[in-house]
Amino acid sequence: MNFIYVLYYNYFLFYRKLINDPEPHFATVLALSFSQSLLINGMSDIVALKWFCYEIAVWIQFSILLLIIILNYFIFHRNGKAQEIIKTKPAIGGSRNMSKYV
Repeated sequence: MNFIYVLYYNYFLFYRKLINDPEPHFATVLALSFSQSLLINGMSDIVALKWFCYEIAVWIQFSILLLIIILNYFIFHRNGKAQEIIKTKPAIGGSRNMSKYV
């Protein structure tokens, strides 16, 4: 989960400092969810096409995205994990420079 926390923190900094979003936590959850859904949908699409010759319907892929958005909302906002991540400023291997390039 540390890598997810680093991504969350970097997305949050991007939306708060560079874009000046009025609600950076919501935009961060959307961006993180989209990144995760690209990975999950891409891998499942590759597996379905290569071994089963089946194309996954678009509505299923959007459902996966919505499910990930809901899960990330509950994980980060309902539990207060978002504020904890911002306070701890997570880094990969303890290196802030390495975390910037993620």
